[in-house]
Amino acid sequence: MAKKKRILLGGIIVLAAAAVIWLTLPPRPVKIDLDIQVGEEVKIPSTSGNLAGNLLRPASAAGPAPAVVMITGSGSYSYRKALQPGVPTHWKSAAEAFLEKGWMVLFLEKRGVNGSEGSWKRQSFADRAEDAIAGVRTLRGRTDVDPGRVGLCGHSQGGWIVQLAAALDPEEVAFVVCLAGPNISVRQQIIDDLVNEWRCRGTSEDSILKKEKRLKMKLGFYAGLSRLVKIGYLSRIINYDPVNIGAKVRCPILALYGEHDTLVIPETNVPLLRAGLEQGGNANVRVMIIAGAGHGFHVLPGKCPDWDKIKETIAPEFRAALDAWDPFSE
Repeated sequence: MAKKKRILLGGIIVLAAAAVIWLTLPPRPVKIDLDIQVGEEVKIPSTSGNLAGNLLRPASAAGPAPAVVMITGSGSYSYRKALQPGVPTHWKSAAEAFLEKGWMVLFLEKRGVNGSEGSWKRQSFADRAEDAIAGVRTLRGRTDVDPGRVGLCGHSQGGWIVQLAAALDPEEVAFVVCLAGPNISVRQQIIDDLVNEWRCRGTSEDSILKKEKRLKMKLGFYAGLSRLVKIGYLSRIINYDPVNIGAKVRCPILALYGEHDTLVIPETNVPLLRAGLEQGGNANVRVMIIAGAGHGFHVLPGKCPDWDKIKETIAPEFRAALDAWDPFSE
């Protein structure tokens, strides 16, 4: 019996040691579509390690130009494929809209992706916001950029990031563009996403209520534990709630949402955005819900489409909204 206990204890120690090693080892960097050339390859200095990026220049610019830093969403992702000719994506549409305005466009690779040092899996949202600000400062230091007209554009999780960056450093960020950017907490966004997924599968409302209740309990437990120890990437962001962020965003802001977005639902996010901005006295705000658009601003027939039958087409109102907005004239 004593021998069995020693074996069991030894097994537990080995598993615990393996878990500690796994949690402390730095995540491996990834290379994504590096063969796709995008503008000028640049390095952005930062106290947390250099960031890789790609700078796109407008066809013509009279004097120092305005500029925008593009911040991507969650996961190991690179914008490179999305910027290829003939590919209908929100990133391509947004970049083209900004370039036609005569703006410089700087895309930042996430940490651990394509030469950006570190790992996004070890970052909080505040860390990512500091990276966004580093991109802004780099552009503000260029002689071909107007330092007073440099802003941020973020999609999905990047929408959380650009609002936070503008709140943390209002003197640096001249404007913000949020593309399907959440204004609810991370926990609530996870719940909204799964509830809509269950609903699209045809799950009954009674079952959804039960599943949602269990999910809230699990997330609450994990969130509490995450305040003590970081277990996985989600533990670094699970307690983020932008409830006080909107009131600190004083710059002009354009916020676009998709009518059929089931990940960032306009009905729950838009009121929170408006309330925060109004609390801070920011009247330089334009909020639009793009008709028929999903999370990536592609045209969708509804909230639960047959993805195999969807032809990727960017909603025309998306590009029109970007073209019409001028943060420097309002």
